[in-house]
Amino acid sequence: MKRITKKVISLLTVLVMTVSVINVQNVSAIDLSIEQMVNLAKYNMALKKTASALPSLGEGGTKYLTDGKFTPHGDHAATAFGTPNTYYMIDLGKVYDASSLDKLVVGYKEKADSDTPINGYEIQYSANGLDFYSVKTITGAQVKEQITDENLIEQEDISDVEGKVRFVKLFYKQAYQYGIQATEIAVLATSGEAVETEAEKCSDAEAVTVSVPDFNVIDYTITAADEQEQFKYLVYLQKDGVNTLIGHGVDANTKYTIENVEPGNYTIKVVSCYNGAASDGITSEKFRVSDVSDVLVLTNNITNPKHKYKAKIIEAKLYEGHTINTAQKAVDGEARTGEGADVCMRLEKGGNQFTVVDLGEYFNPNEMDYLLLAHNNAATCPSDVKVEFSKDGENYTIVGSKTGYQFVAVANKCGFNRVDLTKLDDYTEDAVRFVKVTFNGGSTNWGYCISELSLLATTDAPERITSTVLDPAEVNVTQDNLNSLVYTIEDAEGQDGASYIVSVDGMVVSRDAKAGESYVVKDLASGEHVVTVATSKDGWVSSGKSVTKKIVGYVDYISSALNIAYSNVYNTVATTDCDNLKSDDWKPIGQDISAGVKAVINGIYTDGGHHTGYLQTRPNTKNATVDIDLINEYLPSDIQSIISVYDSAGTAATEYEIQFSGDGENYESVYSIKDAKYSQFMIVEPNITGYTQNTVRYVRYILKNG
Repeated sequence: MKRITKKVISLLTVLVMTVSVINVQNVSAIDLSIEQMVNLAKYNMALKKTASALPSLGEGGTKYLTDGKFTPHGDHAATAFGTPNTYYMIDLGKVYDASSLDKLVVGYKEKADSDTPINGYEIQYSANGLDFYSVKTITGAQVKEQITDENLIEQEDISDVEGKVRFVKLFYKQAYQYGIQATEIAVLATSGEAVETEAEKCSDAEAVTVSVPDFNVIDYTITAADEQEQFKYLVYLQKDGVNTLIGHGVDANTKYTIENVEPGNYTIKVVSCYNGAASDGITSEKFRVSDVSDVLVLTNNITNPKHKYKAKIIEAKLYEGHTINTAQKAVDGEARTGEGADVCMRLEKGGNQFTVVDLGEYFNPNEMDYLLLAHNNAATCPSDVKVEFSKDGENYTIVGSKTGYQFVAVANKCGFNRVDLTKLDDYTEDAVRFVKVTFNGGSTNWGYCISELSLLATTDAPERITSTVLDPAEVNVTQDNLNSLVYTIEDAEGQDGASYIVSVDGMVVSRDAKAGESYVVKDLASGEHVVTVATSKDGWVSSGKSVTKKIVGYVDYISSALNIAYSNVYNTVATTDCDNLKSDDWKPIGQDISAGVKAVINGIYTDGGHHTGYLQTRPNTKNATVDIDLINEYLPSDIQSIISVYDSAGTAATEYEIQFSGDGENYESVYSIKDAKYSQFMIVEPNITGYTQNTVRYVRYILKNG
């Protein structure tokens, strides 16, 4: 019985849907909304037709422009960012009598001066896609009269236009920061009776040849037919029934290269244009394009650890929250989207940044082919790259460079920049182990994100060159002070006078260390650290010997009785003069009372834990005071250091003062700093030489700026 019921319900649903469609198709045009007309091919000549954003697509997908859907704040296509003379072009697929089309409808992603045509635009028509003429100028005032935050649909009357039209262009003379961002472009015959007309025809080109010289790249050349000296051509890339315009007004007998082509099977269609006329078009044979990301998994990618290569990032100035350990994501053989430490190496902001890759072994430099870089988006992508090789990690030679790369990605994947090693002949060493890559240009405000860095060889089995230099005999690591370590090196036999390259957790800290001397590395976080020492002699570097040492730091004492501000032991209390509630419905971020907190007042924790609970002052407040009552009284000389734990550089004070008091009324400064450099754990020693009181019970923080 249940099965029969389900079948009946399903049948009824189908019947209702069918009737609904029939009713909409047959209803009088006067009763239809613009949204309904836009989604019906009877009224919208642009529905499901080919759309292009030229001279290049800024973001999104052109398929959204003619899908019949207004998607405010959603799916859209943008013209090129910050570029004048951009335009959308819609190919209606057939030639129409222009007078039978009466309305142009445009949907926008949002109302914003940076991506809505507040300076107006021009509507242009063409019968062949090349020879356009202006039919109407839309002023910025006309756009702004219609577009509001609640209504993002513009309607323009085009009923008084004469002539023939197949291609409709919306031309924007001025540049917009984020291009023009449209969600739909419709060309309507609101009568439902668009009139097709005869197109002026010209002869087809004789032939088109296509080659695939590289990953994501195609070359094409058009051969003109007789008497086509003045002809121009439209070129479409065809895949799965979708046409993408890749050549607009191009010439015959010229090779054109198209990069960043999505992998797949394609054909190319070429349409001839001359004096307002167009040909039917010719189509190439099918061809296949492979993806550049395919090379990441090949055995000639000598930075891919999956093939037992040993490449590591050993030098880089990194963005907040990224470390030399997380930077290894850039040499793991996978190109992931995103900008976090779990997916990429992110360099600190500003141009002229570099990173050094230690290949871990020596290779024949003559077998190196090119460097491939994967990036996540245009906002964190360098435009200029320089590649240098070194045998010893000190003396580098430029082997390749590229300027002017513009980020392009398909289907939410990474964009790839290929740098050919065209200056490899300048490198005269017999082996290469270290690769230095310098980044510049592009957008620098948020740091460069390197999703993957791959060095490709010309062979699947690149030649390894053996170094005869031995590792040091011994590496000794000890600890004398908190958050620091001491290392010493013992020479191996025959290494007298050798220099040593020393790294801690993969980051080089010295290139000229000597055996028999003691070296101190400070400001280390609490926990395990790996010290690696490689011998450098006669221009060669050994593989390296590593020692792991657990380092005790100040943070290890935060949750101990040595921390006299630890509320779990001493019942300390913290208060603040700053109301950290922005509004009645806003709460302090990240409150966490799972660690046995004894006193939580306005979001301040004195439980000795390093967790997500914290004081957050009112946004845009540049001054705040925090008072801590230690409950007990202490001698000033007993307080060795003061540790402040901050959440991030973006919410830390850049200027602050610490004061002590014995009575809670008279406070004296024991530490102050301006332009403080951010560290998650700010560790300072109080200066009590001028402190006049006998005891300390109260501690006051005065926070400023930041």
